[in-house]
Amino acid sequence: MAENDLIKINSTYMHTNPWFKTREDTVRRADGSETDFYVVECPTGAFIVPVTDDGKIVLVQLFRYRTQRGGWEVPAGSVDDDEDFEAAARRELQEETGYIAGEVQELTPSFDSMNGVCDGVGHVFLATALQQTGDDEKAEEGITNVQAFTKEQIMDMIASGEIVDGLSIAALFKYFITTK
Repeated sequence: MAENDLIKINSTYMHTNPWFKTREDTVRRADGSETDFYVVECPTGAFIVPVTDDGKIVLVQLFRYRTQRGGWEVPAGSVDDDEDFEAAARRELQEETGYIAGEVQELTPSFDSMNGVCDGVGHVFLATALQQTGDDEKAEEGITNVQAFTKEQIMDMIASGEIVDGLSIAALFKYFITTK
């Protein structure tokens, strides 16, 4: 099936809140038949891989209500309507870890967060020359711990299930293959 084989006929929003929207799209296939697609509209995300001067990667630990389990993740969050991707990465880094970065570099290209379900796009940023400010919003974000790990420790944590967030794994992998 080619990309242009599906033509949208109608869209109906089923739910809207500040974090995402869900909609039902009715589409026509090339053979004339119709089907429905359900789409979660998500904001663009900024995923930050903060690397300390000694080469360790800073992760945050938190509990996720939806999955009823905790784990380690890269700092991340939504890009606000009025900010660019780098500004969002810098803001999320400070909010979630208390660090500011002297250098921030996007690791391109971006990735689709969960293209089977949603339209969200993730942008991964490498943050270096970190300085601890002591100013953060960890409690408001539900973050219980911030800690730096070596690449080897992170690989073990992914293998053992201590890191289960797919978007964090994607961001870490992007960093690992970009900075070999």
